[in-house]
Amino acid sequence: MITANATVGGSIGVVAQLMSIQAASCPVVTEQVNGVTVGTTPSGGTNNQLNQDTAGNQVGTGANPSVVANSTAVNSDGSYSLSILAEGINVISDTPISANGSLIINQPSTIAKDVVVRYVNGTLVGAVVGSEIEIPNPVAAPTLTIGVFNSLGDPVTTADFGEVLTVTLTTSIAAPTEYRFLIFKNGIQGVATVQAGNTLLYTVDSFTDIMIYAEAKDATSVAAAISVFEVSINADADANAYIVKHNALSGLVMAAVQQDVVKITYAKMKGIGTTNGSNLHAKLLACSGEVYAFTPVSSAVVSLPTIAIDWIETAIPATIVGFVVGDVSNDGVTSGAGKYLQMKRAPSDFGQNDVGADTYSRLNSYNSPGMRVGAYNGNMTNGVFFSGEYEGCNSSYGNSALNQVGLTSINRLLSTKYARFVNGFQVSERLVVSTPPPSLKYYGFAVNRDGAPETNFGRKFVGKLTMVSARCGFTANEMADWSEVWNYFQANMNN
Repeated sequence: MITANATVGGSIGVVAQLMSIQAASCPVVTEQVNGVTVGTTPSGGTNNQLNQDTAGNQVGTGANPSVVANSTAVNSDGSYSLSILAEGINVISDTPISANGSLIINQPSTIAKDVVVRYVNGTLVGAVVGSEIEIPNPVAAPTLTIGVFNSLGDPVTTADFGEVLTVTLTTSIAAPTEYRFLIFKNGIQGVATVQAGNTLLYTVDSFTDIMIYAEAKDATSVAAAISVFEVSINADADANAYIVKHNALSGLVMAAVQQDVVKITYAKMKGIGTTNGSNLHAKLLACSGEVYAFTPVSSAVVSLPTIAIDWIETAIPATIVGFVVGDVSNDGVTSGAGKYLQMKRAPSDFGQNDVGADTYSRLNSYNSPGMRVGAYNGNMTNGVFFSGEYEGCNSSYGNSALNQVGLTSINRLLSTKYARFVNGFQVSERLVVSTPPPSLKYYGFAVNRDGAPETNFGRKFVGKLTMVSARCGFTANEMADWSEVWNYFQANMNN
């Protein structure tokens, strides 16, 4: 330190005094980034704080705060980009993979996916062509169609019982070596036919609907109809009327097997499926004939009231006399003294020379009448009846011994004679001139003698019958068909 003292007019004296100099340091500078201390720098010094990415590139701005820009992710063709915050994480969306517009999978990005293209049997198929998978064109499966035609050549889907149908198969196979027809009735009973030709004639033999399947084949290919061909079989109105009446009187529902037997029996009466094709139903309807064929409800169930149903005029039954429930079984009706059906017609309701009667017996009982139907006045000179020992047809008494199992009939078409038939065959004839028949109503299971059941010689009626009838006369061909009708009925009614 230097000090100067002076007076006016005096000299200046300078006193120099050396002061000691003391050394001292400045505080350091603290450095922070986002409030976090990262280091210090001496006062007056310089620190270069680097902002770099992981690759060593300078990032950020010189401003405070220093701003680091977002990153951008871009797919290979630039059609997709994603902005990602600095040091942030964004999820890249899955990539949907589809085939023919249908989604296969949402695949995570950058993860490889192998799409398997195969047949159902596991065999791989197809080739990658550009951005597509190409599969060879399919080999067309051979086709087959079924056609059903009536006798006029018209295509049909419905048919009648007894009708002959033509089943024709048409296939894309050039030269089939074999055709297979499979025809089902009611879906459970099938009949197979294998043949070289594509046409099959089929006769409708049931009232159940038909389902037809078919195939055609050669050495390497098989063609099958894709859908079943169905043919509905038309119902028989007369058979249905009988079934309805049977159900009403029994209070039960006739079983399907018995219904089918009834329907086919009616069809046979109308000439379908019999040797000569006689329409006996139409003839009986025109002449007011009566037929009583005894049908069980099922193979195990029978009903007494149903024995009175007339198959020709179903609405009005006959009158049951004396029968009880135990007399009726699934294979016919057993009778005895005082038990009979009082029928609706008398012999006089038919022509004097156009008359007949029938029974179907299951019992051969010689010397005990096994079958009876008819009526006569006072004596046997003008009766229409027959039994195990006696018969007559507007004729005088005669011993005939008609103890037969099966269909037994008497029949007159001429004034000079009448004939006797067993199972459709004429076994004899009598040259007896006819006389006016009585007006007493027929008795089934007995003979109406002057209004009371016949008790000649005190012998009671013995036997089991499945059918009795009173009718107009039949020709020989009609008698043969008539026997076929009731032989079918007898063989199938209780199955």
